Amino acid sequence: MNGKDRSDETEPEGGAVISHENITARRLLENELERLAATDPLTGLPNRRYFFNIANVEFEKVRRFDSQASIIMIDVDAFKAVNDTHGHAGGDEVLRSTSRRCRERMRQSDVLARFGGEEFVVLLPHTTAEAAAVVAELLRRTISEHPIQTPGRQTFLPT
Repeated sequence: MNGKDRSDETEPEGGAVISHENITARRLLENELERLAATDPLTGLPNRRYFFNIANVEFEKVRRFDSQASIIMIDVDAFKAVNDTHGHAGGDEVLRSTSRRCRERMRQSDVLARFGGEEFVVLLPHTTAEAAAVVAELLRRTISEHPIQTPGRQTFLPT
């Protein structure tokens, strides 16, 4: 809403002009565009660009407060073979299932992002390298020990 006082010498009784514009639809569209720019459409995870923004903020906190954080890289082994055997739909399901299973095993404060292709990255705030190694092993077992339902069959991922 905008307003402007119109009282001056030429209009001794004064007056005002008020205009109103509903920006709800525009704001919703802007929010949706921001979400799309930060999210991997297949997995719903933060994308690489957004992850770098989050990681930069977190590592600035590490420097400022002398705390710790760790990063884990995850690469789905034999992903090309999954795509070749089960097609892109099967590969997509492997990526979605992998992201879902990893997210279920992580803390709320941890950030799982799709880094690209079959690569994922995990930011673990307030976590030592030793604790991150334990989390990495937990995620590796979570991915490798549970079959993923792909079109027509169950698939175990090697690690």
